[in-house]
Amino acid sequence: MVSQNFFGKNLRGRSFERQNLTNADFSNADIRGANFSGAILEGANFSNAKAGLTPFQRFVLAIIALSSSALLGFGSSVIILIINMLFPYSLGTGKEPAIQESSVIIAGLFILFFATIFFFRRGLIAASTAAIVAGIVFGLLIGSLSGTKAGLVAGLVSTNLSVLYSLILLFLMPIALSGVGMTAGLRAIFLGMGLAFVTGISGTLVGIETIKEVATLIAETGELPKKIILSIDDARDAGLIISIAIALISGHVAWRTCYGDERFSWINKAVVIFGSIGGTNFRKADLTDAYFTKATLKNTNLTDAILTRTNFYGVKKLEQAVVSNTILSDPKVQELIISGQGSGLSLVGCNLKGANLTRADLSAANLKEANLDRATLEGACLEQANLTR
Repeated sequence: MVSQNFFGKNLRGRSFERQNLTNADFSNADIRGANFSGAILEGANFSNAKAGLTPFQRFVLAIIALSSSALLGFGSSVIILIINMLFPYSLGTGKEPAIQESSVIIAGLFILFFATIFFFRRGLIAASTAAIVAGIVFGLLIGSLSGTKAGLVAGLVSTNLSVLYSLILLFLMPIALSGVGMTAGLRAIFLGMGLAFVTGISGTLVGIETIKEVATLIAETGELPKKIILSIDDARDAGLIISIAIALISGHVAWRTCYGDERFSWINKAVVIFGSIGGTNFRKADLTDAYFTKATLKNTNLTDAILTRTNFYGVKKLEQAVVSNTILSDPKVQELIISGQGSGLSLVGCNLKGANLTRADLSAANLKEANLDRATLEGACLEQANLTR
């Protein structure tokens, strides 16, 4: 079979799905948005190729991420305000709420503050646990001050619903802002934060007006008591602070995520999957003996690809590719295959099945119980390496 030559060609968006492209030359080609899913690419050359998203695809994903940031910013204030004010009114007697609603929101600020500390130091699970415990304690405290059973229920439910929604926001907004950073550049994170600020303010104003209308209806007098008006004003200010706090925290987390902070690797995984939508697709492709030397693989999908003896030496931005169900899913293995530098590295029990380690430096590396089945070690330095099983 005569090998096909695509050297240096613009192949953006082309589909090669399930085609036999054995020994094809894609070196220096622009394969952004191309589909190679299920293709046979044995011995194919992708050296210096540029994979990932086309400019238009990147623009669309950036708009989606920015829009998500804006919607989450709006929801960060309006939903929390409605939860913390309308629910107490629904359990209240007469024209008074069951609890002082602004106190719930202010308590929520303290919970958010402490949860954030745990979030940065211990991770999402620890932060969620701390926030839930704090929510129950604050809810009981606020509810007990009312001196009624309805107040106790209102305090518990309002506070914990706010905590739950804040945690959801702290999960979703960093993902949205990280998506902005990955698709439109790190500076675009500030644009996403700005949109979240603006929509957060809008959400607060909408929430306050909604609450005033409902409270007026419940009062049945056409006007609200001064006490309630002051409480609503307090809630407005607290709502603004909450929306700004969530945007700032999320922006910082997104920035750290884009810089590879291990504490937020779960966000990075979600963003990488989002960023690969529409990108170059090698899903289930046979890349045996293929060459990707110095290729750019950002926003590329390699899920379930056959990577036996595939050469990834000097590949750029592979950490921003989806590599599920391949040996590249282990960061240590991925770095070794790209750099060829494994001197003194602990690779105990690692899956190196079919890895191309030609001329790799594995001196004094600990490869005990590592799976080296069909791995290429031609010219590799194995001096003092531990290869016991």
